[in-house]
Amino acid sequence: MANSELLRWGMIIGIPIFVLLFYKFILRVFFGLVIVPQDKIGLVTKKFVLFGKQQLPEGHIIATSGEAGYQAQTLPPS
Repeated sequence: MANSELLRWGMIIGIPIFVLLFYKFILRVFFGLVIVPQDKIGLVTKKFVLFGKQQLPEGHIIATSGEAGYQAQTLPPS
């Protein structure tokens, strides 16, 4: 009985502490969410494209039509 109650309290206290310590990692890995600091701008980089143009046209360095590469839009600070 004491062992199961100890396990229950460990879960009640341990899970919230784990989430608080690793919330940035959890958000980034599972949801793709990145927190941009107030004094920075986030650069969006698309790694691959499933459908449509897969590569940038010759001479372009910024993707404006959904191609893979550095995207034209940026992420504002949160």
